[in-house]
Amino acid sequence: MVHLKASSLARLDATLHEHVLPRWGDVPLASVTNAAVRGWLADLLADGMSASSARKAVHVLRRILASAVADRRIPYNPADDVPLPSDTTGEQRFLTADQVDDLADAMAALLDGHGRRYRALVLTAAFGGLRFGELAPSAVTASTSSAAASRSPRRCPTLAGT
Repeated sequence: MVHLKASSLARLDATLHEHVLPRWGDVPLASVTNAAVRGWLADLLADGMSASSARKAVHVLRRILASAVADRRIPYNPADDVPLPSDTTGEQRFLTADQVDDLADAMAALLDGHGRRYRALVLTAAFGGLRFGELAPSAVTASTSSAAASRSPRRCPTLAGT
């Protein structure tokens, strides 16, 4: 059995129920073909699904079909040789220091009573290079603690020798 974090398991479950089962739930295993999986992937992308989400949906189907192969219910995995889309990332844009300050001020103005706290979070995220998942534990700490000191995010990795 594969052990996954609760958040990973929840994402897989959502993908299974939102995308895989509606298309494949009533299809007999022996009727799943490589061409049908390719067509389904093309449909997902045509409907506006991101490349990343479409890859995840195919990955979930592949895992299910791999289990069927392991149980000798089907001779091969028809999803194995389906080419997956790659992410195309556009040019990254970064805010200037003045734009970050304007954004932080706008956040403070929008959130009466909590503005200073969220202004600090915007500044910490922008100038500290933190992603939301790294910043969120600090936000909870800041909103529930009377201490003004910032706490280091729990997900911050440590380097050997430091």
